[in-house]
Formats: sequence, structure tokens, C-alpha cells
Amino acid sequence: MTKWLQRWWCDASSVDLRALAAMRVALGVVLLADLVLRLCDLGAFYTDGGALPRATLMGLAEYSRPSLLLMAGGPLWSGAVIAAAGLAALAFAIGWRTRTAALVLFVLLASIQARNPVVLIGGDIQMMALLLWALFLPLGARFSVDAAVARTPPPRSGRYRSIAAFALLVQIVSVYFFSAILKDGDAWWPDGTAVYYALELDRYTTDVGRWLQQYPSLTQPLTHGVWFLEWAAPLLVFAPVFMHGLRTAAWILLSLMHIGFLLCLELGHFPWVSLAALLALTPPTLWHTARRALDRDATARRRTRIYYDRDCGFCLASCHLLRVFLVVPRVRIAPAQDTPRAQRLMDAHWSWVVIDGDNTAHLKYEAFVALLRASLLFRWLAPLAARPWAVRAGDALYDVVAAQRGTIAALTRWLWQPRPVRWRPGAAAHGVAGAALVAVTAWNAHTVGWLPAPVLQPIAPLMQALRIDQRWDM
Repeated sequence: MTKWLQRWWCDASSVDLRALAAMRVALGVVLLADLVLRLCDLGAFYTDGGALPRATLMGLAEYSRPSLLLMAGGPLWSGAVIAAAGLAALAFAIGWRTRTAALVLFVLLASIQARNPVVLIGGDIQMMALLLWALFLPLGARFSVDAAVARTPPPRSGRYRSIAAFALLVQIVSVYFFSAILKDGDAWWPDGTAVYYALELDRYTTDVGRWLQQYPSLTQPLTHGVWFLEWAAPLLVFAPVFMHGLRTAAWILLSLMHIGFLLCLELGHFPWVSLAALLALTPPTLWHTARRALDRDATARRRTRIYYDRDCGFCLASCHLLRVFLVVPRVRIAPAQDTPRAQRLMDAHWSWVVIDGDNTAHLKYEAFVALLRASLLFRWLAPLAARPWAVRAGDALYDVVAAQRGTIAALTRWLWQPRPVRWRPGAAAHGVAGAALVAVTAWNAHTVGWLPAPVLQPIAPLMQALRIDQRWDM
């Protein structure tokens, strides 16, 4: 039994680093889009001249959440805070100082949400929950600036196991499981009319939803399917047998459910946040299969080389960044001075050199196009990037960068300067993550009546201040 529990824990607390990176990128993009929309509504929702002035908010008896936006009521300060959060979301998405970006984003987003709780939806609660666990996970270990420029290489194994990884998976299934518990009306079971009534809300229904509304024979099984799937989510993700297969099934089914929500109802960013979170469920086998399917010409890509000027640290960092973000992991990087052919070309044309699998040399902008052709994900852009007008513009831009290489390197040192990165959090961080998992799970249990309110009274102020007091009644 002990060995069986150990094997179960190893699988239950494991996530793939590529899955975490995919979740990070998707969540960062959704956050950035959401913050841009909030800037568009700045005057209406986040200033004293809008719908909820600070005096009114602070006069509410239940108000107890701190917010940086309460320091001033004008659009300049509120806009600056939201814009700063947008920059943090961009840094989070590209994986630049990922853990610091997640912390800044967590603080600023909590402040923005606390300023006007009236306009929040379930997606906002889920954003805060995901950012909480992002503080304890190596989200930048793959497909990130951190992975490209770190002095300490990221973990070679794609599998990552920790309490925080387990907590993230528990958080993902909690959204569905506790929501299912709160769906206790006859409209869900046995009548199965909940989806039909949801589609009656014309304010939220799309054209596809109005079409579906005409077929009650379809909406009833859809209602039962959503309800049972939410109940089964913990079992599918943490099953004691066939865990990887069932977890993959959970990812597919829950993603299809949210795609259905997107097609039928206007629910803001909630389905997008959920789809981003579900990427954490994707198993290693899926990434291996996708890699094999995309890497059809592995031998040619393995022979592709990038040559740079050894005396230019900025050039080396740029090559590593291109290898990461163009997704050309098999391409090798080497100093041009070590290869006579590459050195002659570099000296003659003042250019980096890319030699492809056919042993053809490419210079300046065309070297970038050659890397696009070798990319696993972006090779479809190569024909467009190779158009004559794009080549002329690319070469002109390259000449400007090459001429001002020293100045540009100095101005962008903060981005590419190699630095040590601690990929795995320490023992203290694991302890905090474990305590947070207990607190969040207890809070969710309280929302469905499993724990009395006095039990959580000591931690309630902290949970509310951090805006991780969850309730999944949708």
C-alpha cells in the first residue's frame, strides 16, 4: 500500500514543464487583453468620477480589501497602475524574470480587482488563483527569456513534481467540483433544463446559442453532461489507475465544454482563462507526439547551425532567444571564429551566419528566414517573410542594428544579460505552498457548507486581502 501511494503521489503531483509554459503564455496573453479592456473603461470603473467613487466603496460595511488604486481617484494614477500590470503581464507571457513578474502581477491585479468588485466575474477569481500558484512553480523553465539567458540551465527533465504542482491541479479541478456541488437544483438533475434556461438570457446568448435553444432534446443531455463532467473532474485528474490517459481525457472534455460556452454564451474572459488553466493538464506524451509530428526533418534541423561573433555577448544572447522563441531546439549555436567558412562570411559581410541542413549559408535577414524554415511552429511564416519587400526591409533593419550594436546592447542589457536563475523553489516556499493549499481547500469547503465559518475566521482577513477567497457558484 505504501509503495502504491508513493507511485500515486509521484503521478498526482507531477506536471510537464512544457505544459506549464503553455499555460503561462496563454494566461499572460489573456491577462494582457483584459487589462487593455480595463484601460478602455478607466473613467467609468476606476476613478472617482465613475460609477463607484472611493468614498462610496470605502463606506461599504463589508469592504476590507486593500488597493493601490485607493491612493488617488484620478485617471492618471489608476491608468498608471493598470498599465504597470499590463507590462508585468507581458513580462510574464514571454517569461522574463517570470517569478518576479508573477508576484508584481499578483499584487497589482489584486489592487485592480479590489477597486471595483462590482465588475468582477468568475474569470477574475480564477486569474488570482492561478497567479498564486505561479509564485511557487518554474513557469519559465521552457519557452522563455529566462530559459534562453540563464547561466544555470533549466531542468533537463520535462517532468516537475512538487506540492505546488499538486496544488495547481487541485485548484483547476476545484473550479468544477465545488461548482457542481453548488448546482443542486432540479434544473440540473433530474430535469436537465439548466442549459435551456441559460440560453434564455438574451443579454448573454450568441447566435449559436439562440439556434441551440430551439432543440430542448439537445440541451437536456448537454446539461447532464456538464454536471456529471464537473463532478467527475477530480477523479479524472487524480485517478489511482490510468492517470495519464484519464487526465488527457479531462483536458479534452473540459476544453470542449469551455469551447461550447464560448460559442453559445458571452461570458467575458472566463472561458479563455479556463482554457489557459487546463493546458496544465496536458501530459508529456502529448508533447512528445506533437514534437515528433512537427519535427519531420529532424536530421536537417540538427545540421542547421547559427554562427555569431564570439566577442559580442549581445549576439550570443540574441541567438539563444531566437532558438527559444522560434522553436528550433535542434539548431546548434557556435562562435564564427571556430569555423573558417563562417568567419570569412562574417568578416566579409559584417553579419551573423546561418548554415542550413543543405549546407547553404544565409546572411543578415535571410538568416532569420532560414531559421523560420527550420522552426517547428512558425515555418508557415517563411514564404511571407521571404517576399522581396520583406527581405529589403529586413536587411535595412539589420544594417541599422549592426551599426549601432554597442548602443543597442547597452540599452537592452536588462533583457539579455545572463544571470543565475533558481528554477526550483526552496523548502520554505514548498511549506508556504502547502499551507496555502490547505487554506484554499478549506475555504472552498466552507463555501459549500462543509466547514463552519468560525473555523476560517482567523485566516479570513488575509484571504480577502490577497483576493484568494474563492467561490465557484458562477
